[in-house]
Amino acid sequence: MPIGRAVLEVGELEARRCRALIDADYDTLQSLLHDDLVYTHSTGRVDSKASYMAGKRSAGTRYRRNERSDMQFVAHGNLVLCTGRALWEVERDGNSLGVWTIRYSNAWLGTAAGWQMLLWHATNAPLAGGGTAGG
Repeated sequence: MPIGRAVLEVGELEARRCRALIDADYDTLQSLLHDDLVYTHSTGRVDSKASYMAGKRSAGTRYRRNERSDMQFVAHGNLVLCTGRALWEVERDGNSLGVWTIRYSNAWLGTAAGWQMLLWHATNAPLAGGGTAGG
């Protein structure tokens, strides 16, 4: 597959993943994640695919808004790396948890099942004025 096409496909899947989180479409989300997923939250907590999906399906956490910026993609064979900045508006059990801003890196692996996210790593990012918010 040409590198440009891989980057375009992964960019579309990354948008689909974020939309699935907002829509609480966990079947779609699960299909986009590789079975060997390593998901490192901005808090430092690490999940496997199974623990990440169990948490999404059972927790009262809802993602209300997502804005992504500074996204860059680099393709290396059947691996596409994505970095960027994201703003998430989050609530739990109907109560606002605020707006979180993060910097993230993720890796998408081309498999027989298509592109799947293999790795996520996030860290809190400074807000305008020097503060941070995080989750």
